[in-house]
Amino acid sequence: MDDHRMSHTSRMNRRIPPDRADELFFYAKRVVADDEGWRIDVDPAHCLTGYADEVDVAYPLRELGVDERRIANGRTVYEGRIPFSAGVVLLVEGTFVMLYRDADAPSDPCKWTSPAGRCDHDPTQTAYRELYEELLVRANGRPAVVEVGDESAVARYETTLRERGFDHPREQWLRLPASVPDRYDSLHVPVETHYGDERHVGRFWPYWDDAKETLELRTILEIQRPGDGPSLSFSDPEYGRRVEQFTLDDLLSLSSDELVPANAALREEIS
Repeated sequence: MDDHRMSHTSRMNRRIPPDRADELFFYAKRVVADDEGWRIDVDPAHCLTGYADEVDVAYPLRELGVDERRIANGRTVYEGRIPFSAGVVLLVEGTFVMLYRDADAPSDPCKWTSPAGRCDHDPTQTAYRELYEELLVRANGRPAVVEVGDESAVARYETTLRERGFDHPREQWLRLPASVPDRYDSLHVPVETHYGDERHVGRFWPYWDDAKETLELRTILEIQRPGDGPSLSFSDPEYGRRVEQFTLDDLLSLSSDELVPANAALREEIS
């Protein structure tokens, strides 16, 4: 698998109307895992479903799950209507930034999580958009941005800031370059998403959730504190959830029941 990535103006990324972004998501007809990575096949003709009964007949609710699973020659194939999510596990010089899901959360209530969501774009852009929708970063009150090299996703963050009353032009933002830490780089593998004849390639830590029959994709990114400058603070502009930072020891001290399944599995990988 090479490192080619399709443009974010692709048909896949335009498939969901902007006013339906919180209601609809893609599912895969086929997911394949082997020694080279993961492949997700999305059928453009039958690829969308919704979260709620209010979704109209143009985007019908579908029963999600795996119809068939085959394992042979080091290759696992899942077929059915398989949801997949993408997100970012963000670290600040080794501390994990996590959000607490409230008791009324629709899934995994009262657990710590990282910014993530079911894919309404290709996985790479979904991961970045979820980061920018769920974590607002400030440096002594001044807007700061976790830089991931995707200006189209940054536009989403600019909207998030504006909706929260921050009208600072981008030139005034504190920029925090993000990269995959060397110590966690080996956890990431190539993930190809095929949407008809389109192909999107990213690198993620993959977790197959057997209980939910869902593929969870995460990219682990780390930023540095801005030297002797302002301190960083984090908040959730979307739902107002509590945000805290955890050292690795703090993370290891949590029980699996206190973490969403993907974060619990990642904790086991890095412990």
